[in-house]
Amino acid sequence: MTFHLALRRARPPGWNAILLAVFMAAVVVRAAWLIRQTWQTGDLSSLTFDDERWYWRMAESLHRGDGLVGEFGHRAARMPLYPAALSLVAGSAHGIAWVKIGQVFVGALAAVFAAVLARDVAHSTIAPDHAIDADGPARATNMTLVAGLAAGMLVALDPLLVGVTSLLLTETLLIAELSAIWYVGWQITGFSQPRAAATHREQPATTAGRHSSNVHWMAITALTVATVYTRPSSLAPLVGLFVFLLIHRRFELSVAVRTLGVVLVLILSLTPWAWRNQRLTGDRCWLTHRAGISLYDGVGPHATGASDLADIKNAPAVRGLGEAEWNAYFRDQAYRSIREDPARIIGLAWIKMQRMWSPFLHTNEYQASVVRIVVAGWTLLLYAFALLGAWAMRHRWSAVAFLLMPAICLSALHSVFVGSVRYRLGALPMLAVLAAIGLATLWQRRTTPSRPSAEQST
Repeated sequence: MTFHLALRRARPPGWNAILLAVFMAAVVVRAAWLIRQTWQTGDLSSLTFDDERWYWRMAESLHRGDGLVGEFGHRAARMPLYPAALSLVAGSAHGIAWVKIGQVFVGALAAVFAAVLARDVAHSTIAPDHAIDADGPARATNMTLVAGLAAGMLVALDPLLVGVTSLLLTETLLIAELSAIWYVGWQITGFSQPRAAATHREQPATTAGRHSSNVHWMAITALTVATVYTRPSSLAPLVGLFVFLLIHRRFELSVAVRTLGVVLVLILSLTPWAWRNQRLTGDRCWLTHRAGISLYDGVGPHATGASDLADIKNAPAVRGLGEAEWNAYFRDQAYRSIREDPARIIGLAWIKMQRMWSPFLHTNEYQASVVRIVVAGWTLLLYAFALLGAWAMRHRWSAVAFLLMPAICLSALHSVFVGSVRYRLGALPMLAVLAAIGLATLWQRRTTPSRPSAEQST
């Protein structure tokens, strides 16, 4: 038992070098993409999508002291964290360029979190049984290194995660936040106890997991608040995570109390935002006033699974409406569409899932043959290795569910709202961890010497 605890706490040789290599690879690839974009457009400050332009206009509005003012003069169109971060450089002549450069490093952090999560997952789920194999400790250490390196590089080099770095959208920040949350969440689950130290498969949830540090809970609380303040849709995977923790830890009193504490802190942190919205818009909106139109975009009579708000947001019926009434109108119309034809909504859900998990991009800006081939090839390989990793961890099905939780929750959310490749990005680091487990399993099989049979040994 002492040996297993020492092995668990030991820092694998060369691990710091691996993390540095992962971080530098992510930075170099993302920087190279920015350079390519600059070469093509002649300007690192160019913006491609309307959402990018509105984020920057809100940042400029904050910088001028006019508050958070979005499209149509709406005051609660977006959550404030990302525009507030942009506003720090909004007064600079090259502010947009500085944001994109900063996102290079934020995106690289997601690769680091994926690497450390994969290391811990590999150590507690697929590492060789140290107790029955003299070479087990060395091979177990190598397994963690391979899994960590593979996951880090899968995130560092993922073409979708690299490409989104150059966009003034919340994706890069959100991906880093969710990666950090899932790493901290793994420490809370109790999975981190080595397999050989447990007599039963379910034991880790109620033994080592009991000793999850208060620091972990403080970290996950702070990250939860930051993530919700970045994008309201992050509530879906976050709710999934905390429900998973409660069930997996069998509603332990300490876990239930701490989870309740996270919820209370989140509510308290959102209270100033809700009061501010009440004062400016007349509606105590806890998140944003885009929920109504976003839902209508996904289920309205015009809905195809893709987003098409060009004419909808300027419809005659909403002209002159206040911000809160504007949101309520689209929300009510969306509910009406669901009630009138639920079968159509179910059919749309399948179309949205196809769009969300498609290996091909749908935006016209990224239809070049090389882009389509690279993205599709990478995506299909990632899915294949993730399935292999899930199979390798089949005896720890709850650990597989933990890693799949972002994908499951985001899929559920966007089976109702609009479906797009963009909305799966938050789940990719955790899928990369599963894929890394698959790659590490293949590596283990290729490098493990075959044992002589009983007849050969005699």
